[in-house]
Amino acid sequence: MPPLDAHQPDTSPVERSVQAFYDNYGWVKDAVGRIGEDQLFRTFRPAYYDYAAGSQQRTMAAAGLGGSILFAGCGDMPAGHVALADGFDHVACIDISAQAIGAARRKLARPIETHHASILKMPIPDHSFDVVFCSHVLYHIDGDDQERAVRELLRVTRPGGRVVVLYFNPGSPLRMAGGVAARAVRLATRLGLRREDFAMPGTEDAPELYFKAHPLSWWNRFRNEAQLTIRPWEIVGSRVERLLIWSDGLARAFYRVARLVEDHAPRVAARAWMFPIIILQKQS
Repeated sequence: MPPLDAHQPDTSPVERSVQAFYDNYGWVKDAVGRIGEDQLFRTFRPAYYDYAAGSQQRTMAAAGLGGSILFAGCGDMPAGHVALADGFDHVACIDISAQAIGAARRKLARPIETHHASILKMPIPDHSFDVVFCSHVLYHIDGDDQERAVRELLRVTRPGGRVVVLYFNPGSPLRMAGGVAARAVRLATRLGLRREDFAMPGTEDAPELYFKAHPLSWWNRFRNEAQLTIRPWEIVGSRVERLLIWSDGLARAFYRVARLVEDHAPRVAARAWMFPIIILQKQS
């Protein structure tokens, strides 16, 4: 196995702040072996995990299988990413974090192509991959640079191939409800009222992570180069779940209803859920 790149990638100030977040917190284990990413973003009530199986199926359907895939901003390659990679003959990973590249190499039990670099300036030839998969990455790139990032993803995608992005919907009513609940919690705290804290233990000192999501209409700018499809992925993130759903029984009902809406009104879900799948089918 070749060594990790020793150089630091050429990155923007926002990217360097995100890299520092993950290298110093997001991929770092605490005293009991939990990493910051799991604590902040991957801890849900038990009912979520059955629901998330449907999210994985939607990811597989959006990406398709076979040929080559690039994980753009591979992170630590969680289990869902590894399962997706297993459906492709050639796998490549790019990330600004050397720790993430190391995790990808460990988790994918076969030779893979790796790049320790920014997705704003990828050292990859044009038209290299059948699928480019970018999961929860773009909204941690400077908002002014996100269009440039998407055009880079399209550049390295083969004609007829797909760019699949897991993005955030700032217009989601669930996000708005979470914001109201967060303000209520802060008010209750100031008034000295007791309530179970929505934050996960051990995350109180988490550093700030840059975030900027554009409205879903922003994606229309790529229609001249690719066919645009927006589908639902997941209804809420872990923080909003902790704010809005206060019991396991309520969580079971919540996710049951979410599945029904996804099955019978997917267009509604795509516009209302917090996390959509953006599919850009590049012109042949």
